[in-house]
Amino acid sequence: MKRLLRNLIPVLIVGLLLYVLIDFKHVETLTPQERAAIERYRQELLHGTLATEGPSRPILTESEFQMVAQSINKLHQYENYLVYGEEWGYPIPNKDQEFQKLFLWIDQKERSRTPYRPFFSALREDLTNTKKQWGTEYSHNILHDLEEFAFSSQISTASSHGVSKTLDVMKQQGLKLIEQDKRLKRGMPPSPQHP
Repeated sequence: MKRLLRNLIPVLIVGLLLYVLIDFKHVETLTPQERAAIERYRQELLHGTLATEGPSRPILTESEFQMVAQSINKLHQYENYLVYGEEWGYPIPNKDQEFQKLFLWIDQKERSRTPYRPFFSALREDLTNTKKQWGTEYSHNILHDLEEFAFSSQISTASSHGVSKTLDVMKQQGLKLIEQDKRLKRGMPPSPQHP
């Protein structure tokens, strides 16, 4: 009898634990109204990026947008590699050159277009904070927000970390980033530099 109880008690304990844990597995699905509300929220979150309100002239040309987006993507991938591991990103050999390229571009833009000084100042502040705290989750979060929400050509399903000053300025001022190719507006095919 003792031998039977010795074998039966662990089985009963495991069975009881499984029974209790089954309740934790219960997941509710969202109703169509809740999904629609979430999608509306995502679109409003990116309103600053895709808005047509505010100043009539966009901030960047498509080629500038692509250049900045590529640099931020590279830095974000390197930050993913450092913070989360090699399966989430990759190192780049020229991190300082990418930062330098972005800072030089910001300097040039600040000198030429003063109405957008708050946007460029916020972007400079975000990149400066990223560089100062390189290799931390905080700097990763800034780069994530910039890549997913500011320098993205489509609505992202990712969640914002809410640490980017650039996004705040874009939302407050209703800025749109990309200046469309003039040829596209006239119904002509895009120039070779615009795929």
